[in-house]
Amino acid sequence: MKDYSFAEIGAAVDELQTRLGCRPPPHLLEEFQFGLHPNLLAYEKGRPIKHEHTALSRCLVGAESAARQPAHHYDIFGACRRVKLVQLLNHALKVHDRAKTKGVEERLKKLKAEMQSDAFDAIVFELLVGARYVERPGVAGLEYVPETSLKKTPDMTMRQHGRPASCECKKLDRSKDFAVKTRASANAALAPTLAEFRRRRVSVTGDLVFHEDPSTTSPARLRSAFLAALDSSSPIIEPGFVVAARELPAYVSDSLQLYPSPAFAWERYGYRVRGEWMGIVHQLVGSRQSPVDPPHGLKPGPPSWIHCAAWDCGIKWRIGEKELFAKYRRFAFNTLKGSFAQLTGGANSVVHAWLESDYFLGGRKDVLEDFLANVSSDPTFNIGWIVVNETQLDISPKGFFDMIEHGHYMRGPTAVSRNPEVTTVFTDGGARTAVFGRGVNLPDIDGP
Repeated sequence: MKDYSFAEIGAAVDELQTRLGCRPPPHLLEEFQFGLHPNLLAYEKGRPIKHEHTALSRCLVGAESAARQPAHHYDIFGACRRVKLVQLLNHALKVHDRAKTKGVEERLKKLKAEMQSDAFDAIVFELLVGARYVERPGVAGLEYVPETSLKKTPDMTMRQHGRPASCECKKLDRSKDFAVKTRASANAALAPTLAEFRRRRVSVTGDLVFHEDPSTTSPARLRSAFLAALDSSSPIIEPGFVVAARELPAYVSDSLQLYPSPAFAWERYGYRVRGEWMGIVHQLVGSRQSPVDPPHGLKPGPPSWIHCAAWDCGIKWRIGEKELFAKYRRFAFNTLKGSFAQLTGGANSVVHAWLESDYFLGGRKDVLEDFLANVSSDPTFNIGWIVVNETQLDISPKGFFDMIEHGHYMRGPTAVSRNPEVTTVFTDGGARTAVFGRGVNLPDIDGP
């Protein structure tokens, strides 16, 4: 979904701030862009929040930072997500304001106070889903249901083509505990290898395919295999993994380059977000410079720009073991099953689930079919539709922000329509039909 210019981002941020009557502290953006809050946009799952800024303030700062470039410090990966959320939320609130949707202000009150990213995203998702239904010509009277601890209620009710319907929205965790642990294990396993290459001052790009759980991989064996692969210029095959390594020439650029960035990772290591690799472990020792001067009296943190590197290393990794990879692809079924009882009736009542995904995971046909078979025997599964809104964020080497959405829908026993009223929430226009559980292979946002 390439639907904006960077010049439009600032306008969306300003409109949203005005509508919500909420602006981040004036000093926060400046301090962030001069590197004083380098982890402001980091996902806090599994780690405590070490600041006093709401999720909304962080979202607005992250989006606006993309519109104010070049800057001393730039988190392009965090900015991508916030740019998309700000654009989508700004549009959704305009839809709700025109329709005078009941219950929106109560949701916004919670949104403005929320500190955790997952809970913030869940409220945003409710507002986006509701706006998509309001835009449908066959939908009338949509309103958000007040939340109560006394009984289970849906998020919203409406009438679809004259029939009553209710809707429940579920935001699945952005990163499962297993995925977080797997990435941490891969980083830990590769740390001695990068340390050895750094000690030898040899710049290297490498590939690693795990055929075992990374948490069981011996870092010492991995380091030895990489050294052998570099010396022999051939892949090294071990029972638990396969590695390859290649020496890189010294990095020098005629202009300042953002690091880390999709452009540097692609040009230097052949890695990009939209690819087969599940992650990359990288380090760099080099000369950092800032493209801008700091305000008088402000001592900035390290800049995000380099023009040469004394040493660098980037190792791409993925899981090749089928059972372990299948575990990585699963998502929280139980979260969805618990939502069926919250729907209050209506033949076309629907559960929308936001599932954030990665390009390397491929289709989820088998996972979704297993889920459908599992819930079909659940006595509470007396609804019309389940719609899984699966999204993938991509930042291309050219710096474009992209959001791809696959709307997977499953028919329940009470559905009376041929299709669910709403299938895609984050994107619109140009929708194409694909095989259930497998999205259309969309063109690269960077073009041919």
